Amino acid sequence: MISETEFELARTAGEQLDRARSLLLSPTLAALEGVTPVLEASLDSLARLEFRVRSSAGNDLGAKQQLRRELGSIRKSLTSVQRLMAGAAAFHAGWAGLVGAAVQTYSRTGQLQGPVEAGRMSVSG
Repeated sequence: MISETEFELARTAGEQLDRARSLLLSPTLAALEGVTPVLEASLDSLARLEFRVRSSAGNDLGAKQQLRRELGSIRKSLTSVQRLMAGAAAFHAGWAGLVGAAVQTYSRTGQLQGPVEAGRMSVSG
């Protein structure tokens, strides 16, 4: 039988994914580092939920439908987090490319010559 514990685990996982999504709205390196423990906690809640649901032998159709709705909400949150993570990765990969290009020079023939000697780079915003 599905109990209140299973619903609480599903709600907790959903809340943790919502927190991860909030962190990723600003794709700073600190946010990317801070989201890892939140996602791990959500994963733990989902793993415990799966174990409890698989080991229960209940036939309460109403409870199962309610849990499915909760899991549908979690799926949407997970999709959102996945997209935000991909966007953050692309953002930082772009920055790495820009910084890498800023410290390299090319010869007239298009060959990479190496780092620019003592220069400055200013980024604002």
